[in-house]
Amino acid sequence: PAPVPAMPAPVQPEPSPAPEPRRAEAADIRCLGPSSAVHGAELQAFIEDELGDHRTYTALSRRTAGQASRTFASMAADEKRHAKRLSAAYFLISGVRYWPADRAPVRLEGTYLSTLRSRFLGEQKGEAEYRAAAGRTEDPCLRELYLELAEDEKLIPFSAEKGTGKQELLTALFDNL
Repeated sequence: PAPVPAMPAPVQPEPSPAPEPRRAEAADIRCLGPSSAVHGAELQAFIEDELGDHRTYTALSRRTAGQASRTFASMAADEKRHAKRLSAAYFLISGVRYWPADRAPVRLEGTYLSTLRSRFLGEQKGEAEYRAAAGRTEDPCLRELYLELAEDEKLIPFSAEKGTGKQELLTALFDNL
């Protein structure tokens, strides 16, 4: 008998190459990425507000002496740090450094006490604005930054607890009545 031809071995299909991993698009970056550019104007306004507060507290520091002067100088430094953090967020989102040119020092209008009262109200307004901005953003890092800054702006009248935001402002106010 004639030999029976062997059946060809079944052909195994070549495994298809694994799909290339999808590269993250800029719009996919949720933490301080380009998708947060819609907050650019808001960040610029916050930076300018913090620098304005810095100038005001610097002027108050120069107008006072002793502990009050040191307190206002410390508060001015805090406001400048806030502006720097906001500016860093702006840069990470946009790729553009935003830092307004230094302006002339603030000329305090009104009395010392009226300026303190104005700052007291301004700090409360700042806290509310940061909390509102945190509620509007989908960016988790920007939200966290806004909430941290809101806590720094927080005023807790008559608190004996240290580290309660702008408690020093109230102390200076009541010490000079």
